[in-house]
Amino acid sequence: MLPSHGRSHRFKSCIAHSFIINHLRNPASRHNHGCAQNCAHFLRGELALHPQSWTRETLKGIADLADGDAGVAIQTLKNSAYNAENDLSRNMREKHIREGYNSAKDIKKTYLLNKLTTHHRLLYDLVKERKTVHSGHLWKIYLEMCGQLNKPAIALRTFSEYMNKLIELDLVQWDRALVRGKVRLFKAGN
Repeated sequence: MLPSHGRSHRFKSCIAHSFIINHLRNPASRHNHGCAQNCAHFLRGELALHPQSWTRETLKGIADLADGDAGVAIQTLKNSAYNAENDLSRNMREKHIREGYNSAKDIKKTYLLNKLTTHHRLLYDLVKERKTVHSGHLWKIYLEMCGQLNKPAIALRTFSEYMNKLIELDLVQWDRALVRGKVRLFKAGN
């Protein structure tokens, strides 16, 4: 992540967020010249990016990839700049942005997983290992794994809440299974 410089840094991050996410997606705000100048100042001063190393299209591409997440957008921009510099390129290309986004996305996923309980992580790992798994089968595998690890298992209702949390965080995706009953088919998220 970017180095912390207290309130000034948070304010500048908000400026970048405002421009990268909102300014590019909201046509009505595109006439706000002050916002564009503040973002340019942020990109030059805080990230040390040369003005010709990025374009509006570069920022729009990053904003589209970040899908409203300012932290991912700023980290993608930073990673993309490093990638371009390592390739001895004068400006960021689509390849640099894709690589930068994938790295930023992985950092966010690791951060989210580290904040979760061991049971959340265990459930996530079980889904990830199996590519796709029905909810009933996942419950059985989870109980077996808890027995092997000599850990007390969570209740079925808590299991359902934990899976909903993983879905909410986009770590796990689900679809209705093509079987009778309230059965979901889980797979690892993006």
